[in-house]
Amino acid sequence: MEKLSQILIIFHVIAGFTAFLIGPFAIFSDKFGKPHRITGRVFSIAMAVVFITSIIVCIYKNNVFLFMVAFFSFYSVVSGVRILKLKKLGTQHFARWYDWAVHGIFLITCLSFLSYAIYLYSKHGFNVLSVLCALFAIGGFFSTRANVKPFFKKAQKPGFWLDYHRANMIGAYVATVTAFSAQQLHFMPMILQWIWPTLLIVPASRYFNKKYQSIKVGS
Repeated sequence: MEKLSQILIIFHVIAGFTAFLIGPFAIFSDKFGKPHRITGRVFSIAMAVVFITSIIVCIYKNNVFLFMVAFFSFYSVVSGVRILKLKKLGTQHFARWYDWAVHGIFLITCLSFLSYAIYLYSKHGFNVLSVLCALFAIGGFFSTRANVKPFFKKAQKPGFWLDYHRANMIGAYVATVTAFSAQQLHFMPMILQWIWPTLLIVPASRYFNKKYQSIKVGS
């Protein structure tokens, strides 16, 4: 099992490094151009490999932090990709059972995170892991609520799907970079390890989104 774990870690590192490098090209490129589609596809595949290897390794290594990041980031990727197939929600497109299943599974996972945070607090009081579990759970609840909201509407504004796609994919990349930072960039103050990806990536992505907002989006 130890040898298998080492092999999975190698695949995990390669896929994670690929997602880390290719992510900016997907985020900051023209959302309607071929480079974006290609880099976005590579990013999604890399994140799928990261997710699969993370789940197996974190169970073997008992790494709760890696487990949380893996679920949160891959849920964002799946939601971001799936909305591209639901551009006409409420009229010609409708959420399928597997759409509900994805959000339901993630919601149950978030409830598990919150329960574990409460358990850790009852045993040890406030600590880093209990706070992280609670924050991931709360963030997951808000993310799930936002992603299922359009499922209940009969009509959507033109191009609504782009907002959901963009938010989820950026969220996945931020979570991935934050995990790398928290585990590797120990020369930074702890608080900075956690917040610099959000402070840097989100404003930059908004700038590029405004740059391309003049392009008409099909409904």
